[in-house]
Amino acid sequence: MMSMRNMRRSPEQTGHPEEAISTDSPELDERVLFGRRSVLLVIVNVVITAGVFHPIWVLLRRKELNCLAGPPIGWVAPTFVAIVYAVGFFWAVIGDSGAAGAASVSPDDGALKTFDFVGLVLVILVMLSVRNRLVGHYRLRYGKRLVVSRLWTILFGAIYLQHCLNELPAPPSV
Repeated sequence: MMSMRNMRRSPEQTGHPEEAISTDSPELDERVLFGRRSVLLVIVNVVITAGVFHPIWVLLRRKELNCLAGPPIGWVAPTFVAIVYAVGFFWAVIGDSGAAGAASVSPDDGALKTFDFVGLVLVILVMLSVRNRLVGHYRLRYGKRLVVSRLWTILFGAIYLQHCLNELPAPPSV
């Protein structure tokens, strides 16, 4: 019998029985669930978007992440983080470009620095929460420690986490 704590969503809540995935289910293989995605593509997206892709990556992987043990990840927090980070970055770019109306905002403006810092901290917190969810899931499900570095998660965010998802170990045989 499945405990309610380990049930992601009930079929009554979702209306779709196939979405009710149990973390106790022996059929749940995280390597199949997450699949392999290109780390190079994540790097390119992070560079092109100047880091805004980190919370977007969480939104793109949200369905798979919600199959892991723990409270579901909503769309509001990663979306908010992406917006705050994007606004801070583009505010700095517009302030640097000397665009019309941007003369009152300079890159060394205290509000701009605060906005950029808050955006960066929020991105780091979102990435660490994904890391903690992955590590906690493995500890609860298999009783084993999954090594995912906090430092590398802080420094490289979605790039490092995608690498870790690509290299997930095989579930231990029962």
